Formats: sequence, C-alpha cells, structure tokens
Amino acid sequence: MTDRLNYSSGRDLVIGTHDRLRIARVQAGIEQEEMAEILGVSSSSISNWETGRNYPKKAFLNAWAQVTGFNLASLLGEDHDCPLEMAGARENATSGAHPS
Repeated sequence: MTDRLNYSSGRDLVIGTHDRLRIARVQAGIEQEEMAEILGVSSSSISNWETGRNYPKKAFLNAWAQVTGFNLASLLGEDHDCPLEMAGARENATSGAHPS
C-alpha cells in the first residue's frame, strides 16, 4: 500500500510500506543489524524489506510494529489521519517481539 503526498511543486511523493518500515525503525533508534537480531532474520532480509525488493510476512510486520512502538495500521499506510503513529514506548514493545 502506498500514500501520495502532494507538495507545492505539484509533484506527488509516493511512500510505500517499505519506506514506512525504514522510517519507523530509524525513528525508534534501531539499526538494521539490531532489528534483524530481534526478529531472528538476516540483515539482508531487513534491507530487502526496507527497499521494497521483498515483502515481510504478516508475523514480521506485527513484530516490527511491536518493536518500533508504531501502530501496525500506520506501517501499512491504512491510518491516513496519522501516517506513523506511535503505539507505545519502545521499552515495552521489545519484549517477546520474535514472531513464532
């Protein structure tokens, strides 16, 4: 899913799920390697998800939201009122984030 942001120049900037994943991770202060370790995947998987080369399974999206403290609907671009809404503190979100 993508969002279109219209700037004064008249051009649209398309933001995809892969962009929102990266934005959420960076805003949460988590490095790609750290996210990979938390989720139990390779760093290249994280990179591929964030560049749009591959798409993570739902369990990893849920874990990503939990780890970063962001609302899953915001990560998926379904919450248009608040594009990347914090769902809770990172300290509370990192426990038990590894998907089963």
